[in-house]
Amino acid sequence: SGGSKLTKITDGAVSFDGADGTALSLSNNSDIQLGSGTNWTVEFFAYRTGAFVDYDVIAGKGASGTYEWFIEGFADGSVDILYSANGSTTWTGQHEIMSNMALNRWYHITIVRNGSSFKSYIDGIETLSTTAFNIYAGTGVLHIGGYNGATAQDPPIIISNFRIVNGSSVYTSRFTPPTAPLTNV
Repeated sequence: SGGSKLTKITDGAVSFDGADGTALSLSNNSDIQLGSGTNWTVEFFAYRTGAFVDYDVIAGKGASGTYEWFIEGFADGSVDILYSANGSTTWTGQHEIMSNMALNRWYHITIVRNGSSFKSYIDGIETLSTTAFNIYAGTGVLHIGGYNGATAQDPPIIISNFRIVNGSSVYTSRFTPPTAPLTNV
């Protein structure tokens, strides 16, 4: 009846080997335009299988000249969110959401805008809390598991249950990460 046949959070995971041009891309749609005027949640499970290089795109939306937001891995193992407020400025801001993403371990990664606050959670534990910032709501492509717009920005990573919930802050405080596949909210 249209329900998922997946039983674990890692069922249906997609493996990215770090080779250029292997990212998933999704054309723009209002459902994936985060912007600044609404509440939203981005969440997924991730498993790093090799070393990051700086600015490895785990997921993000936009392209050169129409920057929006990106979650990126760095050579030191950290994971940051980078964003543009106007689309033309490369990055208006950058915040670390994880100091060290260890190899060969699943993480539940979540970023949430809830009114005037922005938070990130790793495995349900808050890792960043700040005043919400403006994110340009452009018409760029959504990239998952790399960035097809440049070379050397594709991480060796496995991603499962990627979900954007536009219009709702699914998590607003510490929580237990899901143990079953994510569903519509």
